[in-house]
Amino acid sequence: MKILANRKIKALFYKIMVCMLIFIVVSVSFMMFELNNAALYILLCALFMCIAIMAACYGYFKEQNEIMENAVAQITEGINQIAGVIESNTATSEESAAASEELSTQANMLKELVGRFQYINE
Repeated sequence: MKILANRKIKALFYKIMVCMLIFIVVSVSFMMFELNNAALYILLCALFMCIAIMAACYGYFKEQNEIMENAVAQITEGINQIAGVIESNTATSEESAAASEELSTQANMLKELVGRFQYINE
């Protein structure tokens, strides 16, 4: 969705730039016909429009940059949380393996002790 919005903004930006070029061409042609006041007015309009467009584009791209930085920060936080869970799971599994080994050893010892008893049939 954002890619489509970026394409639309770029297309709009290029269309406005073409309009500004037309303004400039018209103002130059007015100068050639010695209509200097109209040419100056059109040229000033084109310049102000250019400044407004550049300011709007700067604001948009600054906002998009902040959104991207926020997304990267959230992804980094998520990765750090996953790493913490993996570390915790690793420690828990190591503790479980050690406890299982100890339990197995104790079970074998108990088996040997029980094996020493004899069943007496009365």
